[in-house]
Amino acid sequence: MTRKTLLTLLSVGVVLSAGALKIEASIFATPPSGAMGPDSITDGAGSIWVSYNGGTNSDGTDLNSFSTIVRYNASGTVQDIYKIQGSVDGLKYNPFTGAVWALQNEDARSHITLIDPTTGTLTAVSYAHVSTTQGIDDIVFTQNGTYLTETNPSSPTDVTLVKIVLNTSPVQTTALLTAGSPGLNVVTGQKNFVLAQPPDPDSLKLGPNGTLYQTTGANRDTIAIFDPATNELKYLPLSANGQSVSAMDDTQFVTSSFGILYATATTAGAGGLGEVDKFNISLPVGTLLASIGSLNEIAIVNQNTGNLTPFLTGLDGIHGLDFVPTVVPETSTVVTAATTLIGGLLIAVRRRQKAVANV
Repeated sequence: MTRKTLLTLLSVGVVLSAGALKIEASIFATPPSGAMGPDSITDGAGSIWVSYNGGTNSDGTDLNSFSTIVRYNASGTVQDIYKIQGSVDGLKYNPFTGAVWALQNEDARSHITLIDPTTGTLTAVSYAHVSTTQGIDDIVFTQNGTYLTETNPSSPTDVTLVKIVLNTSPVQTTALLTAGSPGLNVVTGQKNFVLAQPPDPDSLKLGPNGTLYQTTGANRDTIAIFDPATNELKYLPLSANGQSVSAMDDTQFVTSSFGILYATATTAGAGGLGEVDKFNISLPVGTLLASIGSLNEIAIVNQNTGNLTPFLTGLDGIHGLDFVPTVVPETSTVVTAATTLIGGLLIAVRRRQKAVANV
């Protein structure tokens, strides 16, 4: 691997108990011909789905701009390729209907296209609140509703999070949060905390107990944590060694002790066209990871202090994250390399005999 794809596991200030620490890492996929800049990534219908939107127009003004959506099997072999107009910066599998939602144009003039994994059919869906200044960027599906992130607020009253109204066409929504919504600052304990500048919401992930984790950017990158059941809002500002960070793109919860973490790197690989990387990892269930562009790393987030601990580093243009649980590996092929205490989390780090990335 080159430096741009050398994915290393750091344990800062930790003494390892078993020599060199290794983690299995590999390049899962590179852009197909004519595509570049992998961004959003999701899994569903037995496949991994990636949107390549490098060089596309993100405000919907160029009708000749198209993103490339690629469906891969678990081995990284291309199963299908779709061309969708505009910039597809939000891509998510709906487990309740079996469709893949592609959100077009994250900056303005947004639309939605549904992909049927069985037939390959593309269905255009009209979004009722098409704006020339704001767009839709990510989506979460739950049993209690479907939620969308709205981007580019310019004032405290601009909407940043909505819930889709069922059975509406064009798709109608109900506003849940605005750029000026007050909440609890988890780090300082300040109530009625409001971000100093209108944030630029990006990814949206489902957290424990049905909470929503929305990445935002302001003076420092912050995770907005919203509970739809209680309307409770919390802000978790992030920092690394006491310093602000920027260009946070995505978050991801670890939902199984063993699993595969997929990550898109927009400027890595040959020619800087980007690549999709794959890591076999073992972390405690509930660990929160974040992709931090300013640090070129995937970090473990301390959910009480917002402090970031480096986990996977040397990642040029790190963007989207997706975690897929796996069966517990055979003990004959996995050995315990170290037990570390990072950010208050007891982490059992394991390695395979044929690991390809190491410290």
